[in-house]
Amino acid sequence: MTSGSIRTRLSISMALIFGLAAGIAGTVMMRQLERTMLANSEESANALLNDFASGLQTGSPNSLQSPQDKARFVYADANGVELTPEEFGFFLVGSIPRSLGDAGIMRVEPAPGVSPDTVTEFIRDIDPLSIPSEVITFQEFALDMGERTTEITQDSLRVTVPVSIADQELSLGVIQPLAETRKSLTAATRLLLIGIPLLTLFVAAMAWGVVGRVLRPVSEMASRVEQISNESLDQRLPEPDSTNELGHLARTMNAMLKRLEGARDSQRRFISDASHELRSPITATKATIEVARAHPESTDWERTAEVVSQENDRLAGLVDDLLLLANLEENPNGLRTSLIDLDEVCLNEANRPHPISVRVQVDRPARVEANLGRLTRACRNIVENGARHATSEVIVRVDAVDGFGVIEISDDGPGIDPNLTDRVFDRFARLDESRNRSEGGGAGLGLAIALQIVETIGGSITVSNSNGAVFTIRLPLAD
Repeated sequence: MTSGSIRTRLSISMALIFGLAAGIAGTVMMRQLERTMLANSEESANALLNDFASGLQTGSPNSLQSPQDKARFVYADANGVELTPEEFGFFLVGSIPRSLGDAGIMRVEPAPGVSPDTVTEFIRDIDPLSIPSEVITFQEFALDMGERTTEITQDSLRVTVPVSIADQELSLGVIQPLAETRKSLTAATRLLLIGIPLLTLFVAAMAWGVVGRVLRPVSEMASRVEQISNESLDQRLPEPDSTNELGHLARTMNAMLKRLEGARDSQRRFISDASHELRSPITATKATIEVARAHPESTDWERTAEVVSQENDRLAGLVDDLLLLANLEENPNGLRTSLIDLDEVCLNEANRPHPISVRVQVDRPARVEANLGRLTRACRNIVENGARHATSEVIVRVDAVDGFGVIEISDDGPGIDPNLTDRVFDRFARLDESRNRSEGGGAGLGLAIALQIVETIGGSITVSNSNGAVFTIRLPLAD
């Protein structure tokens, strides 16, 4: 995946996440705003109803706040038939006991024999809702308000309450217009519908710039890595001073390049040394045969055959060692394992023929889980190395220490130069005195093979000097 595609995907992802979050937040906000505005409208309608009830209870039924508030009232009789404000006013004046005050607006004196109803009819004829409150005095009344109901339509909110006045059932409602509320909600919705996409585009542009700035060092690293070939593995990426992920990436890639350089150099040395080692027996065999063919009359054919056979054996052993090393690297744990007694492996190795004495000392028995053939090969390589350099004997000691089986192989030879201990286990590494193959010098693969085998089992090998060379193998004990 290229940096451009990452940049594009991250920018789109951030924009989508922001747009989705903003859309959800806007929807929730609009719902909450709508509920709040409707609740305020309902509260306003209920407040107007409460004012009307207070006016009735204080004897001022005609003292509604303003003409606009009066126009919001809706009246209906017990059958649900809507009443005009005048009809409701007539009913109100005619239903509640009242008396006329001493105001100068009018004075009604019933004639002898005229019933008080005549006064009621007269009051109705002069529009009772226009009579000032000080003219009509309530003597007593009964007002009972029932449970309120709220109806919401697109244009208005209506709060209705059933009332009982002087045993008469009516319904009283207040209409709250929602035109301004809907207008405000529409304006806010339009603002969100325009603003959220614009903000999303702005976030996408910002993300594009920020991600591009962040990924620019990665692009530079990629370009630099593309220029590094197998012949220029010594080059390194510039490491920023910061300790963030980019700095960690640069340091990790430089460490990888260092490992690759080391592996390349090691491979080149291995190929060079292997070619040299393989060429030596081939050259010796070829030279021996050519000399014999050039002087057949004076050639000791039995000796020639012996030399050719020895060189072929050395060549076969070298090829076997190289194949074993390759197999250990590619398939370290591919062979079947079993429980192995270390003292048995060491005793079997000591009983093989050696140029000098090999003595086994068992302090504590130890059992490990490994492949018998490979473990035997590792022990044999180190014992043979010690036998080549020892003066009189090789001592193999077996012990169990701190959860590890220990095999200590020591010889009484000249020991190992402390400056060469780091190279002992290198492939094709040989000490100077072992280079004379006529004295038993090998190709320098035995200790490298032993180390590789032991490490695949989970163990380790160390080398030190104590009256000669001491190789210590540590293997985890079997459960």
